[in-house]
Amino acid sequence: MNKLNTINGETLMSCPLQPLNFVVDTLISQGLHILNGSPKVGKSWLALWLAVTVAKGEQVWGILQTEVQPCTSVWRIPSSASRIGCSM
Repeated sequence: MNKLNTINGETLMSCPLQPLNFVVDTLISQGLHILNGSPKVGKSWLALWLAVTVAKGEQVWGILQTEVQPCTSVWRIPSSASRIGCSM
């Protein structure tokens, strides 16, 4: 088994941080984002609209993109066993 590499707080605080790369200026940075909300309020449609808008290089709510993103991924994770057809 490999040894777990750890870092202390002082070392972590002294490390320089890389600036964030924004897909949509000051609104959406690159990386993982979780879109959460009540069922049937339009989360999937919002995610799809954002993905298409960013991929086309258009403005999102009047905010310019910092750079055009050629590839955008939208993943949906089912919220319950009944939604994915599991019978438990």
